[in-house]
Amino acid sequence: MKIKVKTYILFALSSILLVVCLWNSVIGAINLYQLKHPRVIVDSSSANLRNHEIVQVEYFYAQNGYFGYGEWPDLRGKSVFALRLIEEGYVWTSLVDMTASGDFLPGVDVYMDCNNIREYDVSEKKVLLAKVEKIPRFVKESLYEKVGLEKIPMTKENTDFDYFAIYIEPEALKEKIYGTFTITVIAIVFFLLCYSAFMREKRAVEFLKEEKRREETINLNRALDEERWKKEREKRRQEAYTKWDGEL
Repeated sequence: MKIKVKTYILFALSSILLVVCLWNSVIGAINLYQLKHPRVIVDSSSANLRNHEIVQVEYFYAQNGYFGYGEWPDLRGKSVFALRLIEEGYVWTSLVDMTASGDFLPGVDVYMDCNNIREYDVSEKKVLLAKVEKIPRFVKESLYEKVGLEKIPMTKENTDFDYFAIYIEPEALKEKIYGTFTITVIAIVFFLLCYSAFMREKRAVEFLKEEKRREETINLNRALDEERWKKEREKRRQEAYTKWDGEL
């Protein structure tokens, strides 16, 4: 008897599912912590952006980046903007379904060029909770090409061209994280059920193998005993024959 192929497959799938869910839960827990304690970004020189990190960007206004793009599988149009940080420098961001008309988040000033930018007071700062993501290579190359344009103030010196600070909705992200935790609990239960079934079959197989070995040992000993008794009877018969022949 062997463990059923179905049991092997279910155990393997449940193990893989559990590992994936646990990994996503760890990431979710980190994101949940970062949502409550985001690192504050106020200037480009000390931003030190890291991929997948959640940060709080403090800025005054948005500068149009004059670039839009779309990526597979998300084919929705995205427009690129730069946020003027409250101390110095810029950070790139992109928003879905934005257009070059200058639309941005409600209440945020958007400038199309370097002209007529007014002075801002610290009390006028805006806050963007964002997740850091790598800027796609083709987008980065296009942004580099625009650096020399006079109407774009972003340069390699005052802007990080490696990362976007992508706007996130905290409540939506929390729901996603809690959903991941729920799926992980279900995955744990599923794994325990599959593991229990696997171990039951394994113990049953080992028991049957042990019983088979025991039966084979008993049969072997019985055969040896029978062979030994045959030899013993033959020996006694020979001895009796020899004794009888001697008396004659």
